[in-house]
Amino acid sequence: LICIKSNAIPMTEIINKPLLSLVLTNFGFIPRDDESGIEVEVCPISCVQDRPAERNSETGWYPDFAMYSNRIRPDDGTFGERELRIQKMMVTKYPPSPRGKKTFVKTAFDHPLLHLMRSSNLTHKAYDREK
Repeated sequence: LICIKSNAIPMTEIINKPLLSLVLTNFGFIPRDDESGIEVEVCPISCVQDRPAERNSETGWYPDFAMYSNRIRPDDGTFGERELRIQKMMVTKYPPSPRGKKTFVKTAFDHPLLHLMRSSNLTHKAYDREK
């Protein structure tokens, strides 16, 4: 309602934080471009088999949650050590059990109304060309 009254378009920039992406997904936001985004599963750290046994002795941190994707591997550079530490997450190479909640990272999100407006405009343009 605030967006409508202020003529703002509800959308984001590229989101690299899985938990924020999950919140946006839960509110109905849709990845802007499926090709650039990476689908991931987010889960509690207790659901992954390759979780660390103890805190990192150098940094003193332990992840609270894990992220799995068949397109991301630990240490492949998609998420740096600093990003992982700040977000208190780890990238797991095995699917979680039970399976996690799916969302997208490395992509922007749009409100579903914006997608409806875009598809409506495309439909109208296609219809106009047929006339």
